[in-house]
Amino acid sequence: MLPLFWFLEGGVGMACDRFVYWNTKKPTKRNLEYILGDYVGTIAEVTWNRDRWMVLLPGKSSFPFKRVIGRDGIFGHEERFFEVWIGKDCIDVITRQADHFTNAIARGFMELVVQYHDARTSE
Repeated sequence: MLPLFWFLEGGVGMACDRFVYWNTKKPTKRNLEYILGDYVGTIAEVTWNRDRWMVLLPGKSSFPFKRVIGRDGIFGHEERFFEVWIGKDCIDVITRQADHFTNAIARGFMELVVQYHDARTSE
């Protein structure tokens, strides 16, 4: 995780990979799709793109310290989104230069999958 001063200076985080590895039985693609869809509910649009789900969240990237320090942060994307890539023995929950809100939602999905499937993370 990047230090807070990085964000206060308006820095942009690089992509964040959150790998989830299966301890026992790997869930099916359909089960993961159900969990992801039920997790975001009606607040996000989930689409399949070749080897991953794209999750488009509402609103535009925002900087929680904007009014405190008097300027906006710098983000790589105006849209809020994260990706869930499926590998052979893992998934990767990815954010790319995302704001705090998007990172929190993505991390929450990772934690939910880890808890339900008795999996482990790379963290």
